[in-house]
Amino acid sequence: MEADDTVPVKPKRRSKSRTKWTPAKKAAFFDHLSIAGNISQAAAAVGMAPCSVHRMRARDAEFADAWEAAIEAGYATIEMRLIGHALAGSGRGDPVEALGEAVAIDVDQALRLLKERDTRRTGARLRSGARPRRATAAETDALILAKLAVIAARKTGA
Repeated sequence: MEADDTVPVKPKRRSKSRTKWTPAKKAAFFDHLSIAGNISQAAAAVGMAPCSVHRMRARDAEFADAWEAAIEAGYATIEMRLIGHALAGSGRGDPVEALGEAVAIDVDQALRLLKERDTRRTGARLRSGARPRRATAAETDALILAKLAVIAARKTGA
């Protein structure tokens, strides 16, 4: 048998075009996140993949802190959108209208997100078992109006 004098050639690796996080891109991401409260939507708005966002959060403490602040702002935005929805006399089946970069969401989805926030804050885990009873539209509207009355009373000093 004859020895092969050819040198094996390594196939060239295609370089993946990686998009880097710039300070402007981070700021835009957090702006979108605080308005929409949606990680995938905010990532897409700045041309990044959601996995890239999660990786950055895991390795950069400042990014993780800004993430938490933006998520809290997003929850507050959703809460205000729900209050506006109730005050406009819209029903539970009507979508909560879009706001800025935030897409329209339905009332049930918004309420689930707020429940998730409360679960995150308390550190409690959702329990399996009997499903919780969902409040009726009248009950949620009454609760929101009662909270607004408390806020108004605080502002007037009564």
